[in-house]
Amino acid sequence: MPRKMRGISPIIATVIILAVTIAIAIAVVGWVMGLFRGATKSSAQLQILPDSYINTSGYALCLHVMNKGSTTAKIVKISIGGIGTYTNTNGVLVNAGKSIWIAITNTTVTTSCKNAENPQLFSKDGVSAVPSVTYSVNIYTADGSVFPGQVTAS
Repeated sequence: MPRKMRGISPIIATVIILAVTIAIAIAVVGWVMGLFRGATKSSAQLQILPDSYINTSGYALCLHVMNKGSTTAKIVKISIGGIGTYTNTNGVLVNAGKSIWIAITNTTVTTSCKNAENPQLFSKDGVSAVPSVTYSVNIYTADGSVFPGQVTAS
């Protein structure tokens, strides 16, 4: 006498299908909302340090940037709200755990950024700003990350 084979009940099959569908939906929403950003983005973490400034008499942005992340960051663009956007196709590297000075100026770097230690020229353009005004600054890296900060003109 042949034995009848039975599958799982329709109710249990429905519950399994719903559980898998909900798990996939949560993963998609998490990816879209950036919950898994750490796994897909660079682990560089750039911060504009408070001693950064805009030299209004020297028409220069003197930016002190610290990389608190674990990988080297390559800065390719800097934008200053209300002033302009500056690009550097070669990029400026900021090693993990290190800080550097970056200068955007149309004069000599040492003249424009007097307080900066060995500043790297990012762009040979003048920066025209109003004294005592705080400007928003965004740093863009080669991997597409954006790091915001503020700099005051003096």
